[in-house]
Amino acid sequence: MALEIEVKVPLTEAQLKQIALYIIQTGMLEQLIEKKEVPLEEQLLTLRQVANLTGLNPQTINNHIKSGIIKAVKIGSQWRISRKALKDYANGE
Repeated sequence: MALEIEVKVPLTEAQLKQIALYIIQTGMLEQLIEKKEVPLEEQLLTLRQVANLTGLNPQTINNHIKSGIIKAVKIGSQWRISRKALKDYANGE
């Protein structure tokens, strides 16, 4: 049996904008709209997450993105790398 709870919290416009930006930047918007799980290869990683996974410096990852070595998308002011793009990069593609 699932338990469903509704919580109402008053938020300022600035707080709502911050939450909306977070939802967009983390790639959660598509999940919320389509109500489906994002396939693993389509999940987006932050520059720092890719740096941690590869053992490279975040600036090196940023340089690789800017030079086209790693394919990435810019969401707001931050880069996001799909797991597929990371796999392609690791395989030298």
